[in-house]
This record gives sequence, C-alpha cells and structure tokens, in this order.
Amino acid sequence: MQPLQPTLPLFSSALLSSSALSSLATYNTPHDLLAVPTSSTETSVFRQWKPDGAAIAVGWSDGGYGIYDGGTGRAVSEGRVGGVGNGEWRLDLHPPAEEYEEEDIAEERAVRGFGWEVHVSGGERRTGRPLKGLLEEGEMDAEVWAEGEEHQGLGKSGIEGLKSRLADLPRAIAVMDVTKVLPRLSALPAHGLRGGADGSRFGTKAATDAAFETKGEDDAGTADVLFVYTEAGEVQVLLDETVPIGIFELASKPLLHASHPQSSTHAFLSQTQSEQIQLHTQILRLEVLGGALLHTTSRDTTRLSNILAYVLQTLRCTTHDYSTSLALPTRLIQNISLTLSESFPPQGDLIHNLTHLAVTGTFKSALLEWLSDIVKEPGHKRWDAAITTLYSNIQNHMFVHLLPALDRLSIAVTSLHGHAKYHDGAAVFDVPAQLFTNILEGIDALRIVAYKILTICMREWALWRTFSKWLRVMIDVSIAGPGSKTALELEEKETGALDHGAVMEYVGEVLMGSQLADYVTILSDFGGAVGSKEACFAHPVVHAQSHDATLEAIERAAREDAPRSVPERDQAVVNLRAIAVSLAGHVRVAMERLGVWQGRLLEKPSLPVTVKSVVGGKMRDMRMLSYGGGESQVALLSTEDGRLRLSAGLSATQGGESASIDTIGEALDARFMDDRTAICLCRHQDGFCLLAINPPPSALPPAEPASDHRALHHFPADAAFQPASLIVGGREGKEVVVVFSGDGRSWRTYDLAAGLRGVGDGAEDEGWDDEEGEEMDVR
Repeated sequence: MQPLQPTLPLFSSALLSSSALSSLATYNTPHDLLAVPTSSTETSVFRQWKPDGAAIAVGWSDGGYGIYDGGTGRAVSEGRVGGVGNGEWRLDLHPPAEEYEEEDIAEERAVRGFGWEVHVSGGERRTGRPLKGLLEEGEMDAEVWAEGEEHQGLGKSGIEGLKSRLADLPRAIAVMDVTKVLPRLSALPAHGLRGGADGSRFGTKAATDAAFETKGEDDAGTADVLFVYTEAGEVQVLLDETVPIGIFELASKPLLHASHPQSSTHAFLSQTQSEQIQLHTQILRLEVLGGALLHTTSRDTTRLSNILAYVLQTLRCTTHDYSTSLALPTRLIQNISLTLSESFPPQGDLIHNLTHLAVTGTFKSALLEWLSDIVKEPGHKRWDAAITTLYSNIQNHMFVHLLPALDRLSIAVTSLHGHAKYHDGAAVFDVPAQLFTNILEGIDALRIVAYKILTICMREWALWRTFSKWLRVMIDVSIAGPGSKTALELEEKETGALDHGAVMEYVGEVLMGSQLADYVTILSDFGGAVGSKEACFAHPVVHAQSHDATLEAIERAAREDAPRSVPERDQAVVNLRAIAVSLAGHVRVAMERLGVWQGRLLEKPSLPVTVKSVVGGKMRDMRMLSYGGGESQVALLSTEDGRLRLSAGLSATQGGESASIDTIGEALDARFMDDRTAICLCRHQDGFCLLAINPPPSALPPAEPASDHRALHHFPADAAFQPASLIVGGREGKEVVVVFSGDGRSWRTYDLAAGLRGVGDGAEDEGWDDEEGEEMDVR
C-alpha cells in the first residue's frame, strides 16, 4: 500500500479576476491580513507592513510613497524619496510644484522596497504606570520618601518602585503632550473648492483626526524607523513614519532588507551591474533616535507641518467662500448700477437711490423697476442666503478652524523654540532659535488679523440683517405699487420697528464693498513662483511682514477717524494670505535646517561585503539574527538552477558560510519562518510539495531519520492549482503559509503550525514543544 502523502489543513483560498503580483505580496502577522497588488495596479512595490500591523507602506514608480492605515486603508502620510526641501518657492498658497525629472531619472527613483522596524532603546520598553496618580496608593510626604522609610503597607519594594518612577519625571515632562487637553480640530468643508491633497486630508472628521495622530508619551524610548529605498540605491530614513531624518546611498541596486528590534543594525542586500551580491549595514544611534529630544522634536516637527497645511487650507477655503458668496449680490448690484449709469436724465448711483428711499420713502423709476422686476422675492431670498452664508462661513473659518489651529501651532513651535534656546551653541540641537521666533511672529500676526475679521463679521452681519428686513419691505411695496393702500399698510406695519440708521450705515459703508476684502482676498501683483528663497523673502510684501507692523496697522484701523478701507501702506501686513506666505516660508526654512540637523544623526553605511557564494542566484529571503550584545548576523536563502542555498553568518565584517540544502526536486521558492526554520516550495516528478527546512528534532516523526528537511504538504501534479511562489506569516504557534499559483490568479492559505506539530493527513500527531531549539545550522 502506497504511504499517504502529507497535507496541511486548508484555511482559505481565493480566485482573482486579474493576476496578482505575488512577489509583492506581504503578510500582516499581528492581524492575519494579506496585502496583494494585482497587475492592474501601478505600484512598483507593495511590500511592507509595520511590525505591529497598524500601517502599510506602498511605493510608486515615480519615487513617491504612501503610509496607509492597516485597518481602514486611510492615508496617513505621503512623501517622496529625496523630496525634502524640493519644490519651487511661491508667493501664494498653491503647494510647491515638484521639480521636473527626466524619464530615466524617474525610473531610478522608483521605490524598490521598505525596511520597517520598531526598536527599543536602552533595554526594555518602559511600561510603568503613568505619572498621573503616582502617589494615589498611600499618602507619603517628601521627608519620608527621601529617607526611604516604610509607610502604611507600601513596603521597601513599593518605595523603590516609587523612586524609580519619580526618576523618570524629567523624561515624562519632556515628552508630555499638552495638546491632549484641547478639543480636536474640525474638518474643513470645501464648499466646492478643489482642495487637492490637503482638501482630502482635512475634508472629513476621521481624516482630520488621523492627520494629527502622534505617538503617545509611552512610546518615548522607542525608535520607529522606516527605510524607503529606490532602484538607484538611494535610501531615505524616516522616524515615526513621517519625519525624514536623512538620506544615504548604497553602491548598487538594493534587493532585500533585514533588521531585528533588539539590534541597531539594518542590513541591505544589493546587486551590482556585474551581478555580484553585496551586503551593506547601517547602524542607527538608537540612544538618540529613541531619546526624549528626538521624540519631541519629531512629534512637534510633524505637527508643525500638518497644522501649517491645515492653516493654509483654511485660508484657501476662506478666500473661496468670500468670492463665491458674493457672486450673486455682485451681479444684482452691477445690474442696477449699469441701468442707473445709462439712465437719462441721470438718477444718481445705487447708494444715492437707496439712501433717498430710506429717508423719504420715495422710489425713483429705475430703482422701482429693479426691485419689482429683477430682485423680487426669490432674488431677495437668494441674496440673503448668500450674505448669511458668507459671514457664517468666515466666522467658522476664523473661530472654529484658524484660531484653534494657531494655538496648536504655537505649542509645537514654542516647544522647538525651547529646545533651541536650551541647547544654544551645542551640537546636540544646533538649530537657531531665531528661526522659530520668526514663525511665532507670523502666528501672532495671523491671530491678530483673525480677531479683527471676527469683529468685522459681527458688525457687518448685524447691519445686513437690518438692511435685509428693510429691503424685503421695499420689494413688497414696489410690487404692491407705491402709494397704494397695501403699500401704505406695509410701510406703517414694518418700517416703524426698523433702525433706519443701521440701514443707511450698511448702504453707505458695506453694500458696495465689505471691509473683509482687504483681509481675505488676494493682493494684486502678489503671487506665482519665484526663483529662490532669497527672492521670496526680498519681495516687498514678504519683507514688510512682522508682528509689530501688523499690530500697528490693526490699531490704526480701529481708530474712530480711520478710513473705512485699509490704507495702501498697511494692506500687505493685514492680508491673511500675505502673512501666511511669509509664515510658510519661515516654516520651510526651519524644516530644512531641522532636516540638516537630523541628517547628522545618521552614520555612513559600512563598506559593502561581497557575498561570493550566491553569484548568479536569485535572492529569496533574508533574516537578521541577534545574539544579545554581539554583532548581528544575517542569514540568506537563495536558489540557483533549482538548488536551495543557505548562507549564514553574514555581517559587516564577515562573508559568512554557505551550503546547499537537500530538497525534493527543484526548489522554486523559500522563506524563513523563524530563526531556525525555513519553508521551501519544490517541484518534483509527482507534483509539488512544501518542505520544512531544518525543523527541530521534536517536529520529525519517530520513524523519520535526521534530515535537512521534512515534507509538509503535497500538491498533485494533475491538479488545476499549479503553485509557483509562497510567503510565510502568522503569530508564534499560529503560522500560516500562503501559496500562489503560477498565473497569479489564485492563492491558498494553509495551517503551517499544524504541519510543524505533526497534525494533518499522512503525518503523526507529534507535538512541537521544543521552545529552546537550536539556531539554523549550515551544512
């Protein structure tokens, strides 16, 4: 009787309408999620989940990349390799256009892959109780604590624990996020504005909340590092997924990346044009990257960038809402103004006609025809809705959006300013404090103007409500016929309660042009791109910006004898968009200087080590093995001419050892499962099979002799499913293997843990209890 072929329990299977790119598939171990791009997508790489499964990184063929929430798919951040500080300088609120690249350069910028690791600096991650409620368990005064005496059941161990937590007080204060006590920022309604990337980032409450999510205080002491590497070997390093801290280059085309949470070394495998395989290592200064200083600066830098984008989008929406809301009133006013200008004999302008009507109650012919035939009741309703929407939206933008955002922006910049002042003259944070002082001045100037705009809105809106009620009465009178009984009854009933002084004030000061125009509209001859940073700050409008200049201009505008419109000399320093352009410029200068400082935190990568044993082979998987305080080493799986090869002991100083691994038939693909076991897909004369390479002895059936491998699963040769590649994932004790078909149209997920325990058809039920198995051997 022929022995029964081993099979693994089938978890799931899938059939796609288009081919999947199995080489770019990646498995989310914490949440058991599989990300598989299809041939219809345009991703150049779709390769890396964050170790905790909370996010996934996606790279594009043009050098761009995105970080997406692992649960919702919502965009968390976007960037471009080598894009820090690039782009033109502009005198408007349009986002800087990226510099054009030739097609061959763009191909070299294509994202090749990612390396993502969450390192813990200084040993164990801090998981102690928060400082809040630190002394809740028993009362203790400073004298008792200092003497180390026992107190009411606290005991010596409790006192020592208390001392340990109090020793963390400086760090806890340094990473404290005071913005947690503030309400969250509101979403920005576009009202028809084509907002681009920033519009989608802040268009919904969920997206807005996600944009301002930052690492918690308990994450200080960890270094969340993301490497993004391109076809040309350019590697960008980001902290907390969003903060670029530097770029370095590899000497050849990168293939694979490996890291370990307890090691400061990251390994890159690359291939030269002569097909030589090289190993590069990059050592991170975890004590710096995970320290309180870089944690707070990266948090505040991220917040600075995101809140500035929110502020600029708010100002775009403000200008858009102002111009669109006035479209209908402007058309109605232009209609009567044109009629009055062409009338003979002359009947004066619109202000004269409305003032005459308010004082005497007498209609001139052109005004009577305009009110009764053009404006009428529907026109008045639309006019009233437009003006009400105008003041309502602008008030919301100032009070609900801009001012709260400026408060948060001030907190972030003040924190950075404090670090700069404290470390003034030291290399630990060599960013001049003046850069942040300039930003704070711009924030204060925007805040002053925002309050002025709120004052104008309240005054003009109150005047409009009175004018709108009077205008409605005049429309009804004009339709009923001036002097008629109905008209006289309307006038007697309605106009007596109206404030005619407010009506005349609105007609004389607001009707033909709101004071808001000087503050929210675009200045003439100010906008477009400029050649350089120097040209931007040398522009007269930008050069004139300062907090003192804005404050003096607002104070002059508040005087009783001040003209209704802002004088030309003050227009630049009270215009929201002009102030914002200056603010954005100062933020960009500070961010570039912060990038230079952060770039110094990276050491140069080691000189490449040639891996001579795998020339001509195809690299399948690489894994870093950490041996406590010793040098981290790398293990490599490759295939060549159907043979599986394991290279181990690779490091920055050693070429390691290599050996061929016995398999059943031709080795098609292989992946590491853990430090001691690999899974290999093979093709032989009877079909396909999955092998466990170098399993621990307890995983082998008693009758099976010691071997480099053990058969886990058999695929019949005549089956419709023809396996070609695999990936391995899953938590410890719940490992799975995902096998893809050769055409990429289907995949199957098998219970790998069951097979390694000896559970399944054709296998003995042997438990795998050897938790202290040996590291992978090289034979």
